[in-house]
Amino acid sequence: MSLKPHPPRDMPIELAQLGAKLLPPESPYRLVGERLYIKYRDEDYADLYPAEGQPGLSPVDLAFVTAFQYLEDKSDREAAESVRLHLGWKYALHLPLEYAGFNFSVLCEYRARLVNHQAEARVFEALLQDLDGLGLLKRRGRQRTDSLAVVTCVRELNRLELVVETLRVAVQTLLATAPDWTRATVPPTWEARYGQRCIAERLTERERAVLQSETGRDGQWLLERLAAATTPTCLRQLPEVEVLRTVWEQQFIVREQTVVWREPGPYDGTTRIQSPHDPEARYSKKHDQEWIGDKLQVTETDDAGRPHLIVDIALTSSVESDQQALGEIQARQAERAVLPSQRLVDQGYVSGAPLDASAGRGEDLLGPAPTDHSPQSR
Repeated sequence: MSLKPHPPRDMPIELAQLGAKLLPPESPYRLVGERLYIKYRDEDYADLYPAEGQPGLSPVDLAFVTAFQYLEDKSDREAAESVRLHLGWKYALHLPLEYAGFNFSVLCEYRARLVNHQAEARVFEALLQDLDGLGLLKRRGRQRTDSLAVVTCVRELNRLELVVETLRVAVQTLLATAPDWTRATVPPTWEARYGQRCIAERLTERERAVLQSETGRDGQWLLERLAAATTPTCLRQLPEVEVLRTVWEQQFIVREQTVVWREPGPYDGTTRIQSPHDPEARYSKKHDQEWIGDKLQVTETDDAGRPHLIVDIALTSSVESDQQALGEIQARQAERAVLPSQRLVDQGYVSGAPLDASAGRGEDLLGPAPTDHSPQSR
């Protein structure tokens, strides 16, 4: 799908008249339609599209629709319907009243395009500059920074379920990638053993013990077959096979030619895979909250008499400390020239090094002192 850039549309006369009557002055759709929409150009997104192919929808339109979709908590299907029926959305995008909309699948494709080209922040940075130009962002004001838990959308697995599911996913991928090699290599009995996901609570203690032994042995056997010189190299490089190899290294050990569980040891949350369906998700804990997933670092303005605006947002690993994330946040804000003079945080961000680094940027880092858990303190 290619991009054929078009200049911003003029506001239809009948839409301008209707919007002025029905949309309140404080409506965000009036702000976009009257002051922001005309500042954006399709040409700024040309590098995200191939030169040839069927013309795609305006990336500017899709960027604003994505923002409206989040604002109103709508699904892709509901957002596409709102483009067709919502007066405010049409007003913001200067769309004719009779505009019939587009297929909802376009929104998912647009988000994937942004991610694949690492352009997720492009619209955010442009909008931040525009809000600054409107006088809504105070230079060197006060801001708040905090981290939020992002829970992965996968089922939490115990140790047995993890290894069974990892082997099942790897075999399914091999079957889809190289069906002839997989059918000639994998025993037919695996269909009954790994054809369905494992739910350990439905198994007896004896069934769990047998499955644990068989799964460890089967996974090791498959890895050895994949490592053979006659196996196509592309199969060893499949992401699901890499996950299988890593999980077996973390969970099993070969002792006297027998694959057995590794003895529980110090937990390494940085590398330990929790699910083959989201191998980057990690277990983390903050205060009384425990979760498997990622962490969202959010910084917003907090100046009296002004709207609260997000000036930095980033998804990080859940095991990355808030102190480590703070340096990256400040570096991004320095590039955008939106550093505060005062930053409010919780104790996860506060220690000597961040305090010193913040002072060097002309920023007061304010937060509670970290709790001292040393024996001397107790």
